[in-house]
This record gives sequence, C-alpha cells and structure tokens, in this order.
Amino acid sequence: MQNKTLIVEDLMLLLMDDKSGAIVGAGTLYYTLGGAVLVELGLDGHITVDENDKGLNGLKVHAVSGEPLSDPVLHTAHEKVAERVRGVQTLLIEIGTGLRETLLDRLVERGMLRRESKRTLGVFRSTSTTAADTQHKVERDIFSDWEAPPPADVIRSAIALAAQGKPLGYDRELTSRLRRIRHTTPATRAVEATLTQDSPEPDAEELRLTLRLALGVHASELNDPLQFARALHRLSSHSQAGDSALLALRRTCWDLLFPQMVQDDEARRREARTIFDAIATPHEHTRFASYTASQSFWSKQRQRLRQQFRRG
Repeated sequence: MQNKTLIVEDLMLLLMDDKSGAIVGAGTLYYTLGGAVLVELGLDGHITVDENDKGLNGLKVHAVSGEPLSDPVLHTAHEKVAERVRGVQTLLIEIGTGLRETLLDRLVERGMLRRESKRTLGVFRSTSTTAADTQHKVERDIFSDWEAPPPADVIRSAIALAAQGKPLGYDRELTSRLRRIRHTTPATRAVEATLTQDSPEPDAEELRLTLRLALGVHASELNDPLQFARALHRLSSHSQAGDSALLALRRTCWDLLFPQMVQDDEARRREARTIFDAIATPHEHTRFASYTASQSFWSKQRQRLRQQFRRG
C-alpha cells in the first residue's frame, strides 16, 4: 500500500466521528465514496468525460489506457470504467458499493483507525471502529487556501460535512470557505446536483446550507436553469427548509426565471411563468415588466442595426 492516502480515504476520515465511529451520510455513502474515487482518477488523467456526451445516467465516463495502477482501489475502479462506457451515476454506485469496508480495513492498517471488540452484558460481541490519528484530518487539502475551487463532487461532500457540524472544531471554517467559492462553476454544479437529485433527499441541515449557497448561483453556470427553478419551487413546501428555498427562488428569479419566460420554447416558457406567478410579489412583477420592456427595446435596436448594415 502506498504511503500517501487517497482522496477517498481522507474523505472517509472526515466523514467519521472520532469518538463514536458514526459516519455522516452512511445511507448513501457509496455515492460519496464512488465520487471521490472518480475524482482522483480524473485528476491523475486515468479517465475522461465529454461534456457533449451525456445520457440518462449523466456524463459518459471513458477510461484512458495505460500501465496498471499500483493502488488496488484505483486499479479496480479503473478496470470497472474500462469494461464499457457508462454514465457517471451508474459508475458511482458500481464503484462505491462495498468500498466502505475496504477503506476501513486500509485505514486500520495505516494506524489511522483502531478496531476494538467488546462484549455487551457479557454475551453479545460487537466491534467498533474509531479514530486513532485525529491530527491527519486537520492537515487535508479540504482546509487549504482553495486558491482554485475543488471539483463539484468534493464540494458536495464538504457541504454534507459542514451541515452536520463536521469535522468538529472546523465546521465553521469549512462553511466560510464554501461561501467564498459559492460563485464559482464547481460550487454552482455542486449546489445544482444536490437540490435537483430525485433521491435520496438531503436532510434538513444540508438543505439549508445548500440553499444559502444557492443565493450565489448564476443561471448561466447551471446545466438546466428551469430544472433548478423547479427544484427550488418544490422545496419551497419543505417543512423545515421551505422558507430558505422560497428566498433563494425569489432572490434569483430575475436571473433564473425571467430569461425562461421570454424564450421561444413554449412549454418551458409556460412552466417558468407558472412558477413565477406562484411565488412572485408585486415588486417582482414590476421588475419583470421592466425586464421585458428592456428586452423589447434592445431587440428593436438590434433589428435596426441589422437593417442599416444590410443597406450599407
């Protein structure tokens, strides 16, 4: 085993509570771990994605041929990608499933975790895994200066950590750094992916933090602005995060909904208008009227310039 830890091993340590051994987001851990492995393969140039090659299960992932990878986790994942081209969502599940125990075994072998067996009531034997090397957590790249924002999958994991108050003593710093990069493309993609996923739905704390970050989203960076607006509208009825979703939708509607309400596609235009009418205040209706008037003015100006150009 190589001396340097993998991103996915670092992430596992960050997700684990030092004392209890409980893991944040354990129910969907395969997504998180699978994403971390794909991130490392991508950063090292072992896989590629084509922004124009997208299927029902997300962007298609392609393996890059080369020498076999020395790390067993990365090698197995790369072999899985190389079997055939698949969407990233499928690969997250296939790579991440069953990876938890493999990583725990590796971290125990590294001396970063310890396993203890004990008997409850003198009869029932149980095994717990807890942190042995807590200092390693505070030295990770996730707490670096972030001169360039990390990939969207890493940001999603950081959002989940910070929302749960993890890692202990560093959650506020992590939240602060997330807010500083919220206007970047990777952060926008992370926020969009979290809010538009069909299942499982993030818990209330993760939703609230993600919705605060959504206030910095620019529609031009979204994969689908209308889908994002649809997700915010759906979440506006959430029992615990509804107010935050409604605030995010209202504050971004000029950038998110206005362009959708004047585009050529009638179905998208109608849906955007329905969402807008459901949440808009009189002030927002006034802003939209000004927006359409401005659009009409500049459209006429462009038409006149074209006519003058043709005559000239």
